[in-house]
Amino acid sequence: METNDPAALEVASKALLGRSHGMQLGYYDSKSNKFVGVDTSYNTHHLQFDWQDRIWTDGDVLGELDTTKIDPNNVEGTEAAAQNAWMRVDMDTKKVIPTSGYATAVSPIDGTVWLSVPQVDGPQNKLFMLDPKTRKFKDFLLPLPGRLSHGIDFSTDGTVWFSAGSGHLGRLDPKTGAFKYWDLPGPKFTGTGMETGSTEYPYFLWVDQFDTFGLGKDTVVVTGTTSDSMLIFDPKKETFSIFRMAYPMPFYTRGLDGRIDDAKAGWKGRGIWATYSSYLPKFTETRIGSVNHIQVRPNPLAN
Repeated sequence: METNDPAALEVASKALLGRSHGMQLGYYDSKSNKFVGVDTSYNTHHLQFDWQDRIWTDGDVLGELDTTKIDPNNVEGTEAAAQNAWMRVDMDTKKVIPTSGYATAVSPIDGTVWLSVPQVDGPQNKLFMLDPKTRKFKDFLLPLPGRLSHGIDFSTDGTVWFSAGSGHLGRLDPKTGAFKYWDLPGPKFTGTGMETGSTEYPYFLWVDQFDTFGLGKDTVVVTGTTSDSMLIFDPKKETFSIFRMAYPMPFYTRGLDGRIDDAKAGWKGRGIWATYSSYLPKFTETRIGSVNHIQVRPNPLAN
């Protein structure tokens, strides 16, 4: 809450108690080989860890779970004190203002928490930010031609990057509030100009802060949902490269992340992990979903 006003807190508590869907997080305990559920007061969707081991998750409210306060031997007894639900209340209507957030990112510079809001009409077509230190929210309305922000992530300098359903890659400088867009690779809708991007409708986006892919620090990867590809953007040159999986086809990934297993092993010790996450995997070559480990050789004959 932005305020400790008792009346606002009562509105917020009633809103939380009145909901019953998707209100849980969970983890896999590799020692006991068991899945453990953690009940939450908020519904959960895409989640993001910060460097303090807190999980931030989006939905109609912004949820926070401090995993350091969860006792694995007493999850039910510690889960309530480990969580917060962040929301705003309109005291004129006595209603909670939903965030309608879709994806979450945490600034590596100041710890502010950012959400994308993929709604076309009205003020919800935006990004918004919560500063946990001041408990204040701030809205950043998307200027045209950007619409439908989905994936969101940060580069190491604190710049916000997001994918937009309008066929754009977007960038926001939090210091100045300035937006910039790039058309994603692909054809445009017939008869359209600068008012639209490409026909690509990206699902998500990820920034390679630690050069796990070998293409450079802060390389931006957009999931090419309608083109069987990953659209890789070099922020220094402001150019795209199109990466397509040779097998299995088609390739429909909703999300990806990087991992460095051995920093001294060159390209063999690093790579990204991406899921094949279509609703209809039965129409693919393998007929099942998959998790793919992708590595880039510095040249075709590298070994």
